Parts: sequence; structure tokens; C-alpha cells
Amino acid sequence: MHPHDVTRWDLETSFPATVSESKANLSRDDLIEFLQRAGQAEGLDAQIELVYGRCSTALLNSAMRLSGIATECGLDYSKFDVLAAREEIPNASVVLEALGPDYRGCLPLLTFENLPRSS
Repeated sequence: MHPHDVTRWDLETSFPATVSESKANLSRDDLIEFLQRAGQAEGLDAQIELVYGRCSTALLNSAMRLSGIATECGLDYSKFDVLAAREEIPNASVVLEALGPDYRGCLPLLTFENLPRSS
């Protein structure tokens, strides 16, 4: 994205800066779209949060695991590559492809928050 482009996040906060996408029933397509938008948010100095209720995709677990590894590794991209390969995360390539070429820089910015519906 370019600095003057408009992006449509559901919510944006500051201190710390966070943009959020909310999905009551998260599907695989929703998650891939979220990851693509996150990957295109160049220059965004903020956490990128996905808030979800129900989830019908195992891809979410893969995205969460990769994000955790990236956070642990910081700027040590070679360490990330080694740990991610060692973990043999299912569908890791789908997550990384959706994020695009700067996936290593984007993954640590991602946060995932499950807010189940109360009965």
C-alpha cells in the first residue's frame, strides 16, 4: 500500500497503534484475505490484529504458529527459516504466500484474538 491509499480496517487505535479486522465466523477465505491485506500494508507502524469468534479453518493455527516463531526470532531471518522448516507447519506455504515477499517482517506484527460468543 502507498501512504495515501485508503485501507478498510474495521478498527484502528493508537498507543500502541493497532489495526483490527473482525470476523464472527472466520473462514479460510477470510483468513487468506486478512493475510493478503496485512502483507500489503507496507509502512504501517502498527500491530495487525484479527479478532474472531468461530473459526472453521486449520489455517489459523498455522498462521499463529508462524507469527510466534517470527516474534521469537526478531530480525534474525535465517533463524526463522530454520525454525519454521523444523516445525513442519501444515500449510505454512499458503500463509507465507498470502503475506507476500515481506512475510518475515509482517508476521511479528500479527496478533490473533479469539472472542467466543457468550451463550
